[in-house]
Amino acid sequence: MRVNRIGEASSRTRNTERNTMTKTLRVGIIGANAERGWARESHVPAVQGLNGLELAAVANKGQEAADAAARAFSVEKAYGNVADLFRDPDVNQRDPGTRGYHVFTM
Repeated sequence: MRVNRIGEASSRTRNTERNTMTKTLRVGIIGANAERGWARESHVPAVQGLNGLELAAVANKGQEAADAAARAFSVEKAYGNVADLFRDPDVNQRDPGTRGYHVFTM
């Protein structure tokens, strides 16, 4: 935050911070499974339950599994290839919704 001489934040800085805080962050979850898993039990409910976050996409190892997850979580975009999720310019944040040891196999 920029501070002017008298110790108050400039109006430009305050406005920038306010705009940043109200922007919705569009999240894509990697490894989202409609039937089971860490993403379904923790990541999806967290993203869907927090203000300022939107579950925008899911990715899984195959398109069929990704489509099932998208239907289960009411998400428009489903990727059967994780690389395609990373290429999506409409997704601001990618969340590896699997336990740590699975991330290395993706």
